[in-house]
Amino acid sequence: MEIKTLGSIQKLIILTVALLAILPLPVHGYIDPGSGSYFVQLIIGFLLGGLFTIKLFFSKIKNFFREKFFRKK
Repeated sequence: MEIKTLGSIQKLIILTVALLAILPLPVHGYIDPGSGSYFVQLIIGFLLGGLFTIKLFFSKIKNFFREKFFRKK
């Protein structure tokens, strides 16, 4: 079995990405309160969308598990 080694350019790229991920950089950004409420709306939307999807397919899911685990012999 042959083991392939990384080239020097690939090692440099991996090292650069690792250093950028680890070292903190000063950021002059601001998140206003409107952004927080937007994220809350996104989370609520995803939760309600997921619940609605489950509601739509609940009978199919229920029948699937009923046939799978509660078969009449």
